[in-house]
Amino acid sequence: MFRIILMIHRVLGVNTLSSGAVCVRFSREGMSFQAGQHILVSLPGTYVAREYSIASGEQDPWLEILIRVVPGGKLSPKLARLKPGDHVEISGPCGFFTPDLSSAKRVLVATGTGIAPFRSFFRSGKAAQSVLVHGVRQLVETSWFDDWSTVPYVRCVSREDGGELRGRVTQWIAQNAPRLAECEWWFCGNSQMIQEGWDLLQQVGLDSNQIHTEVYF
Repeated sequence: MFRIILMIHRVLGVNTLSSGAVCVRFSREGMSFQAGQHILVSLPGTYVAREYSIASGEQDPWLEILIRVVPGGKLSPKLARLKPGDHVEISGPCGFFTPDLSSAKRVLVATGTGIAPFRSFFRSGKAAQSVLVHGVRQLVETSWFDDWSTVPYVRCVSREDGGELRGRVTQWIAQNAPRLAECEWWFCGNSQMIQEGWDLLQQVGLDSNQIHTEVYF
């Protein structure tokens, strides 16, 4: 059980991942969390806060989040412009999108920055025997991290060639769900993809207890 408290954290760095996404690293300030949980981030003196999945590992000495920068957004463009030494307010951790190590075979399905909690799974040693399926628009969005080198990593790229599939992640699910029906399926990303994926898995007979979801937008 984790208590939800508000603390000031220092920005350690901001890494541009693509034209529309950044990774922000903060001081950890002793925060404990479970891989898959999220935090609430805001700027001091403001009343705008957003939830972000933790992308760092449980034993990393820092916190990291992935931010999809929304043009004209109230918070994400400001977070993307942060500099080392700046401060943010963080509360949490929260959420129950956390893997049970007793069930090792998983299919992890993400769109865009929805890959964040799965990165925490990997860095925390909680993704053995997993397959990672990542849906993006451009191939550059799949080169953010190198944590996936030890597992099957399926890149579904909708707007150009170069991945394992030219198309959306739901196409991959439709093709592969029958042979992976014994696995647990974990979804993180946009709501339309999650709903379509859920429907496809139900069609091949998966029990709802095998499906876990974290909706971003």
